[in-house]
Amino acid sequence: MCNGKSVYHGSSKEILSYFSEQGYQCELHDNPADFVLDVLIDVSEDENNLEKLYISYKKSSMYTTMMNNINQQLHGNDVEKLISEQKSVMKRSLSREIYYLSTRTLINVIRNPELFMSQILVAIILSLLAGLVFYDMKKTIDPGIPNRFGGIFFIVVSQSFSAVTSLEPLLNDRVLFIHVNHNNKNKKKVLYFL
Repeated sequence: MCNGKSVYHGSSKEILSYFSEQGYQCELHDNPADFVLDVLIDVSEDENNLEKLYISYKKSSMYTTMMNNINQQLHGNDVEKLISEQKSVMKRSLSREIYYLSTRTLINVIRNPELFMSQILVAIILSLLAGLVFYDMKKTIDPGIPNRFGGIFFIVVSQSFSAVTSLEPLLNDRVLFIHVNHNNKNKKKVLYFL
């Protein structure tokens, strides 16, 4: 969908052949999803090309199939059921979002075990250092309380600095972030559905 007009609604396996019929060729090692996004960005800047893609889509068999399905659902009085099903699919619970984020984090840990081991090693070294420095503190008011404050300060600061190791994956994902952010800075709003 581009500027509120559908330009494709079908299988992801057939998307490259469909767009090649419309005159847009995907390069050899280009990601098909990125290719389609780039086509939609280019088309959104030229209203004539967008209109050509929209008209081609309306003449395609996928459009007639979709309209037939919509008409069948309208006559079957399943519209309310369909709308409620779509709302439930689009709305995810907090537990579901936490599950997906945890799964992504676990996959990143498996893909980069060196980073995971370095974080564990830093935590062990800092805890041993804090334990050795603040071991057997006196239970008096004068040196005991300032020493405990110093221990708490050391633990908080060391935990803050150990979190710096998590910046490495963020820097690696920066390229992807810049690419997505660049695509969203167009003058016109473009919606992408694949």
